[in-house]
Amino acid sequence: LATPILGNDEISDLDLVLHNMATEIEALLERERIIIENAGDIICVVDNNLKILKISPSVEAILGLAPEKLLASSYLALLERDLSQEAISTISRAAGGGISACNFEATLKTSAGKPITSLVSLSFVPSEELLILIFHDISRPKEADRFKQHVGSMVSHDLRSPLTAVSHILEMFDEGM
Repeated sequence: LATPILGNDEISDLDLVLHNMATEIEALLERERIIIENAGDIICVVDNNLKILKISPSVEAILGLAPEKLLASSYLALLERDLSQEAISTISRAAGGGISACNFEATLKTSAGKPITSLVSLSFVPSEELLILIFHDISRPKEADRFKQHVGSMVSHDLRSPLTAVSHILEMFDEGM
């Protein structure tokens, strides 16, 4: 904005209000930039043609993909297509305005080809026809859950044989053998 207009009339008052609004908008944009740049999750803004307009720098640390190279490309560049069909259809429906907000799982692919399971928070901004997608990596908790299930099944299998033997011995005692 130009230099503030000094005075005590309506024009100077309006100019002061405009300068204050411009200062607040700059502060909000700076906060948004700081949040996006420092987020541990991948934050992605997609237009209604499903092209990436903005993406957080964390995409490089998580997926090994440069954010600059992803701009103007399809959001599909992030997803492992074979493992994310439900996510793809959900995002497509949301781009058409069919969904305003939801959470679902999707599989992302790293530059090395390693799949990463993520929880996606989707929000549709109808006034701008934009989708905001936040990808939160849940690979480790999923892996820990699979390990817990594996250990549980292994322990139950390993205990079943000795317990069966003890059960047969007790039956034999019951029958007087």
